Amino acid sequence: MTRRPTTKTTVTKTTVKKSAQRAPTTPAKAALPAFLPAELPASKPTFAWKGELAHIGPTHTANALYKKLAGHTHCAVLALEAGVLQWGAFAFGAIRNVGAHVDLAELLFLAMEPSFTKDIDWPALEAVQVPERPKEDAALGVLFRLARRCLTPARWLDTHATPVSELFHSIHLVRHVLAPPMRKRFDRWLEGALDRIPRRAVTKGFAPRTLNAARDRTWGHPLPVSILEVDCTPAKLAAERKMLTSSSTVAANRFVARVPTFFAKLTRAQKAALKRIGVTKLRDLRKLSQSALGDDDAIGWTVTAILSTELGAAGLAFADDA
Repeated sequence: MTRRPTTKTTVTKTTVKKSAQRAPTTPAKAALPAFLPAELPASKPTFAWKGELAHIGPTHTANALYKKLAGHTHCAVLALEAGVLQWGAFAFGAIRNVGAHVDLAELLFLAMEPSFTKDIDWPALEAVQVPERPKEDAALGVLFRLARRCLTPARWLDTHATPVSELFHSIHLVRHVLAPPMRKRFDRWLEGALDRIPRRAVTKGFAPRTLNAARDRTWGHPLPVSILEVDCTPAKLAAERKMLTSSSTVAANRFVARVPTFFAKLTRAQKAALKRIGVTKLRDLRKLSQSALGDDDAIGWTVTAILSTELGAAGLAFADDA
């Protein structure tokens, strides 16, 4: 296994332009997903706000809920996080535009395919701010940030860990902001989701290529969005996933910028650094070790992780993972 990065890494600003880029407009209200109660947006949550740490649950101990969430595959945790995120976001649906949260929830499903990592618009995702006031915006911002952390390539692609802490804290925060009647309905939904989603998200039948073979065994099977509402038989998984990835809504997602190769998103400095070590195209990476590439200050572990998924999708690997 390669050495896990100890510092936060980010993808620098990309110059890639989305096809048919839309002119800035005031976004329309996001449509309520079918798995959420119709009354949720008008439920008028009233809650105290004493800052993020006061409302996200324990940060240093593993309680019964944490233990219940732990041990599931990465794909299962991403699906659960997408559902919890939308429960929290649409609680404010009558007073706030939650389109960014909806796009992020979709992104969590798309990112279940490791090869999709190159198509995420990382600068746009990182640009979303978390305000401290008013409390409604603060709560929405914290929910967004917790879900966004579930996607960090250098954090999840080279470790056996899954974003259980992010899911755990999201659940606590959503339960805090929901009005009591909705909180009960959320708990019932979560109970059902915890029963069906992990069962469908086992790795069997799917061969992901992340940064290492050990991680692949805990990645899990990509799931369709419908799993948030009803069960999906294994026979229908592939067909429903294909519908999701080919959907026109993916092209409209503000956090998606599809490219043939991640090389198109590299900065001039990153391309120059790769050229100095003889890399001008994806196949050239086969002669390098991912450790050396990740430790290169000009490239870093986030870029290395994304390039690794692209290598895997092409049936290739770094020299130390071949």
